[in-house]
Amino acid sequence: MARKKKDFPWLLIGAAVVTFVVAVLLFTMSTERLFPPEKKPPVVRTVTLYFSDETAKRLVPLKHSIERGTLEEEIARTLDALTGTPEPPLIRTIPQGARVLSARVVDHTAYIDFSRELVSNHPGGSSAELQTIYSIVNTVALNFPEITRVQILVNGSKRKTLSGHILIDIPLKPDKKLIRG
Repeated sequence: MARKKKDFPWLLIGAAVVTFVVAVLLFTMSTERLFPPEKKPPVVRTVTLYFSDETAKRLVPLKHSIERGTLEEEIARTLDALTGTPEPPLIRTIPQGARVLSARVVDHTAYIDFSRELVSNHPGGSSAELQTIYSIVNTVALNFPEITRVQILVNGSKRKTLSGHILIDIPLKPDKKLIRG
């Protein structure tokens, strides 16, 4: 019986320590649920998209915000925005259904790979083809100073043209003369 009296304070101290540790763990877990860490808003960058004007002869700049990321991610996000439909009177230049598959940069040249719809859904005609090509090239090269040329790919391959009029089998430089104003 004497031995049990000596063990009693140690058991009491051990139980208190275990209770304290459990209480701290429960408090920590409930605090994270009650007070979740503050989420920071995404850092954004303003870019200029180039859509066609109502005459389909000039490109019109339109400001747009994208989320920051690596250079390739920002280029892809910018072109994803370009595949959308702008407010009238602006006209989309990327055919319906065309998507950006990838964007990579090598030696100041952006290689932009589009889905096959860039060709299969293209309306044709030299003016529409010119608008499509240079809305892509100008949007990339004029927003990203690291880029001096743009190579358009379709399903990972170079093509001679999109619809038979303008050569795209080499990287292209931007053409500011096509921009209205």
